[in-house]
Amino acid sequence: MGFLLFVIRTKSSLNSVRYRNVFWGLITLVTYFTVSMPVTAQPFAGPTASETKPSDMYSVAKQMTFPGRVWQKASPESQEIDSKKLEAAMKYLDTHAGGVGASEAVVIRNGYLIWQGKNSNAYHEIYSCTKTFTTTLLGLLVKDKKCALDSLAVDYRPSLDDIYQDYGKITFRQLATMTSGYDGDKGDRANPNTYLTPGAPMYTPGTSFKYHDPAVHLLGSLITRIAGESLRDLFKRRVADPIGMARWDWRALPDAPVVNGIVLTNPAGTPWKKNGGGVYTTPIDLARYGLLYLNRGNWNGRQIIPAWWVDQAGAAQVSASVQTRHFDLCGRYGFMWWTNGLKRNGKRSWPNAPPGTYTAYGASRNFCFVIPEWNMVIVRMDAKTSMARSSAKTNQIWNQFFGILTQAVGPQSVEPMVFPGKNWREASPESQQVDSDGLDKALNYIADFTDSREGVTRAVVIRNGYMIWKGSHIDTPECVFSVSKAFAGTVLGHLIDSGKCGLNTLAGDYVSLLTDDYAGITLRHFTTMTSGYNAEGPEWKKDGLCTPLRPVSPQFAPGTKVFYNDHAMRMFGYVLTRIAGTDLDTYFRRHIARPIGIKDASCKWQTYMADLGCRFDFDNSDRADVRDAGGGVWVTAEALARLGHLYLNRGCWSGKQILSADWVDAATTVQVPLSTPVYGRRGIMHYGASLQAAGRQGYNWWANSFGIDGKRMWPDAPPRTYAAIGAHHNWCWVIPEWKMVVVRIGRHNPHYLGNFDKRYEKFFTLLSQAVNNTTAKRK
Repeated sequence: MGFLLFVIRTKSSLNSVRYRNVFWGLITLVTYFTVSMPVTAQPFAGPTASETKPSDMYSVAKQMTFPGRVWQKASPESQEIDSKKLEAAMKYLDTHAGGVGASEAVVIRNGYLIWQGKNSNAYHEIYSCTKTFTTTLLGLLVKDKKCALDSLAVDYRPSLDDIYQDYGKITFRQLATMTSGYDGDKGDRANPNTYLTPGAPMYTPGTSFKYHDPAVHLLGSLITRIAGESLRDLFKRRVADPIGMARWDWRALPDAPVVNGIVLTNPAGTPWKKNGGGVYTTPIDLARYGLLYLNRGNWNGRQIIPAWWVDQAGAAQVSASVQTRHFDLCGRYGFMWWTNGLKRNGKRSWPNAPPGTYTAYGASRNFCFVIPEWNMVIVRMDAKTSMARSSAKTNQIWNQFFGILTQAVGPQSVEPMVFPGKNWREASPESQQVDSDGLDKALNYIADFTDSREGVTRAVVIRNGYMIWKGSHIDTPECVFSVSKAFAGTVLGHLIDSGKCGLNTLAGDYVSLLTDDYAGITLRHFTTMTSGYNAEGPEWKKDGLCTPLRPVSPQFAPGTKVFYNDHAMRMFGYVLTRIAGTDLDTYFRRHIARPIGIKDASCKWQTYMADLGCRFDFDNSDRADVRDAGGGVWVTAEALARLGHLYLNRGCWSGKQILSADWVDAATTVQVPLSTPVYGRRGIMHYGASLQAAGRQGYNWWANSFGIDGKRMWPDAPPRTYAAIGAHHNWCWVIPEWKMVVVRIGRHNPHYLGNFDKRYEKFFTLLSQAVNNTTAKRK
């Protein structure tokens, strides 16, 4: 969003932000507001250079090392792993994997080889693990600006839609996520060499999912056309040689098709007779490939693959809400990597593994797991079909394995987390490995550009559960506007955890107003801003009569578009009230606030901002206690930090699970696919926020993912950062990689809707320097 603000003012400040006092001499004379975002989304060709620079901000406890000609070996204990428990995990895998067991397995931690099976140099094909090699090459072409994720495939193969017009709509993104609907002439039942002859579409591109090799062969042929060299040669030159893969090959199928004079290397790892199973390698060399991804594409200081590509490839790209009649990987499929994302039922494939885990997965149960939270790579290979043939049974085995391995990794490898009692425990920034001068610099920057009289007097910074920075008025309640939406999402999560409703519960089951035109609205639609609900009157207007509970014609069919709409949030609050059987203030206080130590006086959920001069119309007396789910919470900074700390700890508070970890994970990750159309036009209220929502909106939390502009919300923040955001620069950032919560609240800000302002990019740049400053010593 762009803002033109003409202000005549005076201010005085001291050097330290902790003692800053801003005095206004002259009030704002003229304020001009305009939204400067484009109406039409542009294809994502890749981020700017500033987003692809190497960074150490996501490093784990240990310094990463990289193998030379051979791997450096280390004892598990030297890398903070219990060797006996690691052996127990590997013994379980050896017993239950079938085939060669764990004899072709290796475990890498912090770049060191800490465990290897007796056949860790075995050499054979890895089948569909090959698919991730193909998408890696796509990432390189996007980086080189030779194509974009949203480029049309037909632009590179003009004959693609000669027979079936739907194929003219296929994008590279759809091919990389198995959502293109493309099928070869005879599909999977024929010789793979017919895959490049288009057959009838399985479905309209982008509308469903099917794990299907023909589309991967089409993608491989397009990459070959664009690169002007074989997949094997391109991978060798750009990836394998730089990272030292010594024993590997990438083979073509027998009688493989020729693309522009180049033999097509098998891009999918499709098994066919002999010697055509895609990539061949050893567990030791496949682990190098995994280590490259673990380090976000950086190999010993050289950026081989763009970091932004690695972040996207290993994260779920196919929404759990996508309907499919086929092999269901919705909610957990990236760019041909299998992720530990949430399935349609809200569960993970490997609940015992860290949420950020992802893997390459091939027939014969070949795996290359990347586990960022543990700084670990685990490879398991086999030349013959082993483990259980069903994916479900295989996942059960891996989940049990990860449960045992978790005990080996143990809490000793992470900073201990503390929880506040009546008050937060305070500590110096240096004691929590944060540079105090750098932290002051970051917060001084916020105080300068917010231009409000509060500055950062109502701000706190929490690390590892300690308050390492606080403003002078952190116990003064203030309206946090749309941060309230995250409170509503929290209530929904607790209601679901309690079995009172589900995400797909119809809102009309509880509110009779939501019938006819709104019969299809679910709680999922409300909490993702995709309901299409609309009501009489303005969404929010001081001294104006607002009627959020008087429905008018829908803006769009539920789930088809996204629009940031306060009317919808207020109706959402009414629905939640009916489900809970009490008002939201009472429910939140009873089930969330008090269990985590938020005092009643520190948090109050108002009835539709009545205290701000807004008037709302209610037809029935039972609506008088409906709290404003769109912006009615008044809370102190220290209390809001408690809610952030609850989310940081995945719903657990000092050993007690207040919210389920699955809900926290789902609420704070992207639930509105990037491809979701945005409703409205430039100039209407909340249109700019709606543009930001596609690809970034969770369940009323904002994720640091990629928007329609191809950039993260905050490029220099860790990828898993998320936030509750409100007008007047109210926010609660949760940063799992840094074990940090940052809160700032206030009301008197002329930059009313400036929360998506690009200047926050610099704040995170400064904050990352404070976190990563190696001169910060424990005291």
